[in-house]
Amino acid sequence: MSTGRVRGHNQSDTAKLAWLGRRVGFGLAPGDMARRTEVGLAAVVQQWTTPADPPAPEGPFRSIAATRDPRGSNRTTANRVMVADWLDYYRTTERPLDGFMHLFWHDHFAVSNVFVPVFGYVARHLEVLRVHAMGNYGDLLRAVSTDPAMLHFLDGVTSTGAAPNENFARELMELYSLGLGPFDEADVVAAATALTGWVVNRGTGQSRFNPARHDPTPQTLVGVEGVNDVDSVIDAVLNHPACPVYIAGKVARAILGGEPDAATVADLAAVFADNDLEIAPLVRATLEIALEGGVTPEPLGPAAWVVTALKVTGGTIDPARLITGLRAGGQVPGTPPNVGGYPPPAAWLSASAHASRLRLASFIVGGLDAAADVVAEAASGEFAALAVRFGLLGGFAPSTQAAMRDLLADVGPQGGRAVLVLALTAPEVVVV
Repeated sequence: MSTGRVRGHNQSDTAKLAWLGRRVGFGLAPGDMARRTEVGLAAVVQQWTTPADPPAPEGPFRSIAATRDPRGSNRTTANRVMVADWLDYYRTTERPLDGFMHLFWHDHFAVSNVFVPVFGYVARHLEVLRVHAMGNYGDLLRAVSTDPAMLHFLDGVTSTGAAPNENFARELMELYSLGLGPFDEADVVAAATALTGWVVNRGTGQSRFNPARHDPTPQTLVGVEGVNDVDSVIDAVLNHPACPVYIAGKVARAILGGEPDAATVADLAAVFADNDLEIAPLVRATLEIALEGGVTPEPLGPAAWVVTALKVTGGTIDPARLITGLRAGGQVPGTPPNVGGYPPPAAWLSASAHASRLRLASFIVGGLDAAADVVAEAASGEFAALAVRFGLLGGFAPSTQAAMRDLLADVGPQGGRAVLVLALTAPEVVVV
C-alpha cells in the first residue's frame, strides 16, 4: 500500500465521483456513475453533506429492537439478521455518506453487544448513531452518554454516588472527546462522580436518572467549576479546545487516510468549532481537501468491502456465512474487539483478511446467475467494462489483468465466476 498522498488536482470530476463512491460510498451500484455524473460533482457533494431534515424515520435497527430479548441460539440468529440488515442498509441507502459516518461512529464509540445484556439495547444504540450521524456532535454525545447500551457497556448502571465507576468517565474524555493529554486522574474522578445516578429500567428498556444514586457535589472538570451532572460534564468536554481538534483528526484520518498533518487538522478543527460542532460541515470540508488535495490510499475494512462486493455484483450472501467471513477478517459489526474500536486499516492487508475476502467473494459470486452481466463481463477476457463497473476508470492493474487472463486460459469461458472472485479481491479494488 502506498503511504504517499495521491494528488487530486488533475483528476477529472468523473474520477473524483468514482473515488467518492468507492471510498465513502460503499462502492458503486449499476447506474450510480451515470446518475452522479449527470448531476455533477459539486451537487453530489452538497447533497451528501446536507443532513436529511428530519432524518429518515425508519432505520434498519428499529424493528430489531424487539421488546422480548432473544437468548442463547435465538440471540445468535438475531445478531446474524441484524448484521445482514445493517449492511443491507449501507448497500441500499440513497445517502451512502450517512452510512459511512454511521460505521465511523460505531467504531468511535465501539459498543459491543457481547457486553450488553439486552440485545435490543444495541439495536437502539445503533439507531441513535444513524439519526445523529451527520448532525451535531454534542447532541450525539449526550444521546450516547445515557443510552442503555452505553450505560451497560461501560458500567454506568453500577455507578453510584457512594462508589462512582470511572470507566465511562475515562473513555468519555480519552476516546470520545479529548484524546490523551488534556485531562488527569482528578478529572476522571470528578467526571465519574458527576455522572452517577443513571440506571436502566429492564421492564421498559429506558434509561432514567435516580437522584438517590447520585452525588450532586459540584466538581471541577478540565478547569470548569460547578460540574455536577451529565449535561455539565458534556458541556465541559465539548467546550474544551482539544475537542474539535480530536474529532476533526479522527474524521480526517477516516476520509483522507494516513496521518493528516497538523495544519490540515487545525483547519478542519476550526471549521468544526465555527459550526458549533456540526458534523456535516466538518465532513464537507474534509471531502473538499480529499478531492482537491489528495488522499492516502488505504484498504477498505471488511464491512465496507463486503458491501462494495454486494453492490457491484448485485449478489447476496447467507447471514451465517456473512458473519463467519467478517469474523475471519476481523470486523464483525456490533462486536468491536475492545473499547478502542476495530484495528487500524493496515490490519485489512493481512493474510487472514485476504483469505476472508476470498471466501466471502466466493460465497457472493457463487450465488450469481451464470448469465448475469457482471459474470459475462468477467468471462469475456476484455475487462474494461468490468473495471468501469468497479469504478476503476483507468482499468485493472496490468498484473491483475494478466492473472485474470491466465485464469480464463486454465478454466475456459465458464470461469467467469472465478475471474470475478479474483477481481473483487484485487489490490486496486481493496485499496482506495
